[in-house]
Amino acid sequence: MKSTRFYVLLILVLLVSCNTTSNDEELRINIQNKDMHQGKNIFIKETDEKEMGFKPEYSIQISLEDPYSSEIQLFNEPLEYLNINNKEAKFDMTFDVDSSREKEFRIMVWNGEHLTSINDTEQRTEKYFDIKMPKGKNYLVLNNELDLFNNFQFSELAILIHDSDLPADLDVVVSPIRMYVSEKDSLTDVIDGDNDKYQEDKLLLQDKTEHNDSGAPVFTFLDKDKNVLKNDDEKLIKYLTKDASYLSINQADYDIKESIIFYDIEGNIYESYFIEHPSDKEVIVPIPNEMRNNIGKTDYYVLLNNNFGHTGVEEIKKVIKNEDIPYLNYSFLIKLGEKR
Repeated sequence: MKSTRFYVLLILVLLVSCNTTSNDEELRINIQNKDMHQGKNIFIKETDEKEMGFKPEYSIQISLEDPYSSEIQLFNEPLEYLNINNKEAKFDMTFDVDSSREKEFRIMVWNGEHLTSINDTEQRTEKYFDIKMPKGKNYLVLNNELDLFNNFQFSELAILIHDSDLPADLDVVVSPIRMYVSEKDSLTDVIDGDNDKYQEDKLLLQDKTEHNDSGAPVFTFLDKDKNVLKNDDEKLIKYLTKDASYLSINQADYDIKESIIFYDIEGNIYESYFIEHPSDKEVIVPIPNEMRNNIGKTDYYVLLNNNFGHTGVEEIKKVIKNEDIPYLNYSFLIKLGEKR
């Protein structure tokens, strides 16, 4: 078995149903089986704190098995992706939890254009899937199969994990799991696409106020005059308030094609931006009025995707040719405001 392991780190600095199908839908996720194992962990170990410097409250892993697993080499390491075999594709998702309290998660899946439908006969919803884990040591395995439509060839999926305990805070950033899905035997055979939807919108760009060599984006709230939003003690405000009119994003010092998605915990998308982000610019996007005018009504989020989908494959091809080019195909998820 090959796998991708994912930890959510609560740190102040990021190191990282229905049977109908819409006309533009290319795939749907069907949850076929749920297998709960109580009283033990599968990934979290007692030695984690000593070996890694922290002990995670939970760990999430995507597992791909033959004949649905393929890989390419990147920096002499395997980059695994979900390979379609005889018009089928399956993968497992495992939630491993060691917590002193019950944990609740809401799962959504972004496919580059919209939230992918998730079909579960028990919950009967398409936009998300809820998981409740009892306190203590437990793990849950979800067996999933993709329904593929409209002569499907390629997509990328970002698995969005919403932990109900996460605070609304620009400094608490999680990195969603990203997974390519392709009918090609090699990911590098995927034909380039998507470039036309990314635009260098000068109205959303301004010169950088400082360089960013950390590799992770820096998020800042701005007021209506695009000044940094601070409280009376001159400290940066880290959660959504009525005075937060814009969100500034200072990316790493490289050219990036990015998408910025504002949405809520019910899966309602308020605004999406697809931007050519030059290395010497910051992006400043307006926060949707529906969010600013309804603070406290629900949980609000922003999702930032770097080099998603076809553009990400193009970047992979560049890295293969020149390993001095950094790999920046990551996503970042922040809770901006929460229900009161």
